[in-house]
Amino acid sequence: MLTYDAQAHSGRFSGEGRDAATGTRLTGDATFRVTEDGPSTSAIELSIAYSLRGTLAQFGRGPIVQVFARELAEATGRNLEARLSGETPAALPSRLGAGTLMLRASWRWLRDLFAGRKD
Repeated sequence: MLTYDAQAHSGRFSGEGRDAATGTRLTGDATFRVTEDGPSTSAIELSIAYSLRGTLAQFGRGPIVQVFARELAEATGRNLEARLSGETPAALPSRLGAGTLMLRASWRWLRDLFAGRKD
């Protein structure tokens, strides 16, 4: 679902999905607002709330879910920015499986972990 308030230059969209392999359900709700960022530029403020239920929710207390959510939020932000600038958003796979997202999130978590180390 997508709603847009042209006068306020803001909107809201929501969605949900289910991974058939694990039965995990993800529900997300995002709000955005376009603000002036200079004489000829704009900035997009994006806020995303999500709920994860099922097998992947087992990781809910660990940093892996935060990375998982950040991966989804960044993809959403890139596609929203492309749409608002008149470009074609990046194509998403017709099925976005939990396994693929977990692998990407795990890789990012490990990368962030080692990047933050002070050896």
